Amino acid sequence: MPIDYSKWKAIEVSDDEDDTHPNIDTPSLFRWRHQARLERMAEKKQKREEIEKNKATSNNKIEV
Repeated sequence: MPIDYSKWKAIEVSDDEDDTHPNIDTPSLFRWRHQARLERMAEKKQKREEIEKNKATSNNKIEV
């Protein structure tokens, strides 16, 4: 039995990022979100480096 995909032929894809409030400057919103994402990534990287440093210190103490 073949599957009929014709009902999905005319699906309109909606993008939530296109639907911002008219009083919000969309480019500014995107810049703000991007900056927030970069800051979160930097914080995670710093935490990861701190954990690795603490792990190395702990391993050195265990070996001694």
